[in-house]
Amino acid sequence: MEGRPKNVIYASALGTIGGIVAIASMVNGFEGNIDNIFWGVGLGLLIAVLFFAGAGYLYSNGKGNYPSLLAITGINAVAIIAGLAVQTISVPFGIAMIVILVIFLFLISGNRTETWMETDRV
Repeated sequence: MEGRPKNVIYASALGTIGGIVAIASMVNGFEGNIDNIFWGVGLGLLIAVLFFAGAGYLYSNGKGNYPSLLAITGINAVAIIAGLAVQTISVPFGIAMIVILVIFLFLISGNRTETWMETDRV
């Protein structure tokens, strides 16, 4: 069995960077004097966890399959858009996370990633 393809390595690194950007966005948008901090903190942590989960799916001997990786990425896109809609994420951070997610999707799309995940999880 061959090692991880380069696109998978780059996507995994990009997912980790996306998680760090999501945490920075949450800290940047935190306001201590608001009544309900769920949207500010909860949504920011959800986005960070989904980025880290996507990166974790792309490690050797990881758990999960290709359709679930795509589902996690789709849920993350919805969470980022919801964060922008309820204004818990600033627009520059939102654009940065969307760009990271689009590049992540571009890197994981294709038969090579799916084939590698299937052979690695045996």
